[in-house]
Amino acid sequence: MKVRAIDSEGDWLLGHKADSAAIAQNVKTQILSLYNDWFLDFENGVRWFNYLSKNPNTDKMRDEIKRQILSVEGVSSLEILNINLNERKATIEVQYRDIYDENQRLLINASE
Repeated sequence: MKVRAIDSEGDWLLGHKADSAAIAQNVKTQILSLYNDWFLDFENGVRWFNYLSKNPNTDKMRDEIKRQILSVEGVSSLEILNINLNERKATIEVQYRDIYDENQRLLINASE
Protein backbone atom coordinates (compact mmCIF):
# COMPACT_ATOMS: atom_id res chain seq x y z
CA MET A 1 0.00 0.00 0.00
CA LYS A 2 1.21 3.48 -0.87
CA VAL A 3 -0.53 6.81 -0.14
CA ARG A 4 0.27 10.52 -0.50
CA ALA A 5 2.01 11.74 2.67
CA ILE A 6 0.36 14.39 4.87
CA ASP A 7 1.87 16.33 7.75
CA SER A 8 0.50 16.79 11.28
CA GLU A 9 -1.59 19.76 10.08
CA GLY A 10 -3.23 17.71 7.32
CA ASP A 11 -1.33 19.34 4.45
CA TRP A 12 0.06 17.26 1.57
CA LEU A 13 3.78 16.66 1.43
CA LEU A 14 5.99 15.65 -1.46
CA GLY A 15 6.48 11.91 -1.40
CA HIS A 16 4.47 8.97 -0.19
CA LYS A 17 3.98 6.76 2.82
CA ALA A 18 3.98 3.01 2.48
CA ASP A 19 3.17 -0.11 4.48
CA SER A 20 2.13 0.39 8.12
CA ALA A 21 2.60 4.17 7.98
CA ALA A 22 0.17 4.37 5.05
CA ILE A 23 -2.43 2.31 6.92
CA ALA A 24 -2.05 4.50 10.03
CA GLN A 25 -2.59 7.63 7.94
CA ASN A 26 -5.71 6.08 6.36
CA VAL A 27 -7.11 5.12 9.78
CA LYS A 28 -6.67 8.69 11.04
CA THR A 29 -8.24 10.09 7.86
CA GLN A 30 -11.24 7.75 8.16
CA ILE A 31 -11.84 8.68 11.80
CA LEU A 32 -11.71 12.40 11.05
CA SER A 33 -13.93 12.15 7.93
CA LEU A 34 -17.28 13.88 8.17
CA TYR A 35 -20.39 11.86 7.39
CA ASN A 36 -22.09 12.66 4.08
CA ASP A 37 -19.17 14.85 3.01
CA TRP A 38 -17.72 12.81 0.14
CA PHE A 39 -19.82 12.94 -3.02
CA LEU A 40 -18.77 9.45 -4.14
CA ASP A 41 -19.95 7.79 -0.90
CA PHE A 42 -22.54 9.63 1.19
CA GLU A 43 -22.51 6.86 3.84
CA ASN A 44 -18.80 7.32 4.57
CA GLY A 45 -17.54 9.24 7.59
CA VAL A 46 -18.46 9.92 11.21
CA ARG A 47 -21.43 12.04 12.31
CA TRP A 48 -19.17 14.37 14.31
CA PHE A 49 -21.73 17.20 14.39
CA ASN A 50 -24.12 14.85 16.24
CA TYR A 51 -21.50 13.53 18.64
CA LEU A 52 -19.72 16.75 19.54
CA SER A 53 -22.91 18.17 20.97
CA LYS A 54 -24.86 17.97 24.20
CA ASN A 55 -25.78 14.43 25.32
CA PRO A 56 -24.38 12.42 22.39
CA ASN A 57 -25.20 8.76 21.88
CA THR A 58 -21.79 7.39 22.85
CA ASP A 59 -22.62 3.77 21.99
CA LYS A 60 -23.61 4.73 18.47
CA MET A 61 -20.49 6.92 18.15
CA ARG A 62 -18.24 4.05 19.27
CA ASP A 63 -19.88 1.68 16.76
CA GLU A 64 -19.50 4.22 13.96
CA ILE A 65 -15.81 4.89 14.71
CA LYS A 66 -15.15 1.15 14.99
CA ARG A 67 -16.80 0.61 11.60
CA GLN A 68 -14.64 3.34 10.07
CA ILE A 69 -11.43 1.82 11.43
CA LEU A 70 -12.27 -1.71 10.34
CA SER A 71 -13.19 -0.48 6.86
CA VAL A 72 -9.61 0.66 6.22
CA GLU A 73 -7.75 -1.63 3.86
CA GLY A 74 -4.89 -3.22 5.78
CA VAL A 75 -6.45 -3.23 9.27
CA SER A 76 -6.65 -6.82 10.54
CA SER A 77 -8.15 -6.27 13.99
CA LEU A 78 -9.08 -3.53 16.42
CA GLU A 79 -7.59 -4.11 19.84
CA ILE A 80 -8.25 -0.88 21.78
CA LEU A 81 -10.74 1.92 21.18
CA ASN A 82 -10.97 4.54 23.92
CA ILE A 83 -12.98 7.71 23.40
CA ASN A 84 -12.80 10.65 25.79
CA LEU A 85 -15.46 13.32 25.26
CA ASN A 86 -14.99 16.72 26.83
CA GLU A 87 -17.54 19.33 25.78
CA ARG A 88 -16.99 19.79 22.01
CA LYS A 89 -13.78 17.80 21.81
CA ALA A 90 -13.06 14.12 21.47
CA THR A 91 -9.79 12.33 21.98
CA ILE A 92 -9.65 8.88 20.42
CA GLU A 93 -7.05 6.29 21.33
CA VAL A 94 -6.83 3.44 18.84
CA GLN A 95 -4.69 0.35 18.82
CA TYR A 96 -4.99 -2.09 15.96
CA ARG A 97 -3.04 -4.82 14.19
CA ASP A 98 -2.31 -4.40 10.50
CA ILE A 99 -1.70 -6.84 7.66
CA TYR A 100 2.04 -6.50 8.25
CA ASP A 101 1.46 -8.05 11.71
CA GLU A 102 2.40 -4.81 13.47
CA ASN A 103 0.53 -3.23 16.37
CA GLN A 104 -0.17 0.42 15.68
CA ARG A 105 -1.30 2.95 18.27
CA LEU A 106 -2.81 6.32 17.37
CA LEU A 107 -4.00 9.24 19.47
CA ILE A 108 -6.40 11.40 17.47
CA ASN A 109 -8.01 14.70 18.47
CA ALA A 110 -11.38 15.50 16.94
CA SER A 111 -12.93 18.86 17.71
CA GLU A 112 -15.47 21.18 16.20
